[in-house]
This record gives sequence, structure tokens and C-alpha cells, in this order.
Amino acid sequence: MPIVSANDIDFYCEFTGPADAPVVVFINALGATVEMWREQVEALSAGYRCLTFDANGHGRSSAQAMRPAIQSLANDLAGLLGALAVSRATIVGASIGGMIAQCFAAKYPEQVDRLVLIATTPKMPDARPWTERAANVRREGLETIAGAAMTRWFMADFAAARPDRVEETRRLFLETDRESYALCCEAIAAMDLTEIIADIAAPTLVMAAAMDLSTPLETAEKLRRTISGAAMLIVPDAAHMLVIERAAEASSWISAFLDLPKR
Repeated sequence: MPIVSANDIDFYCEFTGPADAPVVVFINALGATVEMWREQVEALSAGYRCLTFDANGHGRSSAQAMRPAIQSLANDLAGLLGALAVSRATIVGASIGGMIAQCFAAKYPEQVDRLVLIATTPKMPDARPWTERAANVRREGLETIAGAAMTRWFMADFAAARPDRVEETRRLFLETDRESYALCCEAIAAMDLTEIIADIAAPTLVMAAAMDLSTPLETAEKLRRTISGAAMLIVPDAAHMLVIERAAEASSWISAFLDLPKR
């Protein structure tokens, strides 16, 4: 560590917290890196073993050709956890990370203790924008969409107050391998997890941002209705990247959910 090989990918990983504590795995948004979870790891690592990692073609992980399917990314997570000898964990995922978390929880239920799904959905209402984005990124690179991505991810007030955090996020976004990004876009376009997530039995918290244009509130409500017993929390005055915009609150809510007794 911090480089761990699994599924022909060299994953950059960070473990933080006591070695014997329950494991919490954080899965990034598309075009994001381990840095997006900085505040959550800091808040939770006193009592939990926090694992963050960069996905295929993101951050400091290597880029390998992949099948454009969420299942492929969930299998990458299974391979990584196997390589790290993590047999069971709470899975926290945001955006595409939440899509991977849903798929992983459905396909590998014995490995999931609890599930936190943030700013995510089981199915996009329209695949076309994602296939178009994939083609655009392959043709022109990530620079052409970075500005729009940051506008969707952050409220204007946060961007004005914390330009350093937004610029860091934008810089790391631009370092993503363009083909890996495009393939992930195609995976999102093809995704429909609606049927398989109905079988998820792990205690689940759905967190949605009231001002999220990428995965609006109705998509979170669909998750809450489909996953038996799921709780939902709506975060006001936040956009897609609520774990950064409302970092302290998000950390507190995740921690409180992890501390709840199981039914």
C-alpha cells in the first residue's frame, strides 16, 4: 500500500483509522479522487477503519480498458476488497460511486454491513446526454466539460467562499483518464439497477441535495421506495457534491447512521 493490484488495475488506496475497527469504504464520484472524502475520513477515522481509493483511470490509479457497465466497476470493488482481505464493510458511495455501491450491495450482499447512497440514482431518465458526453470527451478532452461540471457540483455561494476547494476538485477532475471517463459515462447510460436493488437487505441511508441538478430529489425518492426500509435525508442549500459543500453535516449524518442499532 498505497498501491494494490486487483482486476489488472493498480489501485491507489488509503486506509485511515484503527486497524481493528469496522471498515467503511468510500466510493468516489465520476472524475473525483480520494480527496473528495477528506472531511468524512477525518471525522470518522477515530472509530472506524476508513478505506478510500481511486477508481480505474482516476487519480493515482492506473487506467485499464473496461466493459462499460456498472457491474464491471462493482466487480473492481470486489476484487480490491479481496486483495485487501476486507470481508465485510459499510459502503458509502456518491454519484457514480453510489451506483457502484447499489450494484455491489445487490451482487455481494454478504460483504455489506450498511449502505449510504449519496446524490445518486438507480437509473438515468435519459441515456442520450451520457453517450453524447462520452463522445465529446473522447473527441475534445475533459477541459470542455470541466466548467459545467463544477457548476453542477457546487452552489455559487460555496464556490465564492471556498474557491481553493473548487479549484482543487477541478484540477483533479482534469487529470482523469479521458477514455476511462468516457467508458464510465457509457456505463451510466446503460445502467438500470431498479430490479436488483429491491433485494438489498442492508440498512440503507439515502442522502439527497435539494439543489442537485445531476440526480434530483425524485431519483433519491425512487431509491427510498425501492430499497426496503431505506431512510432518506434531504440536504437543503447544497448541490451534487454535498459531501464537500456540507462536509461537517454529511460526516455527522453518516456517523449517526453507522451508530444506529440494527433492527
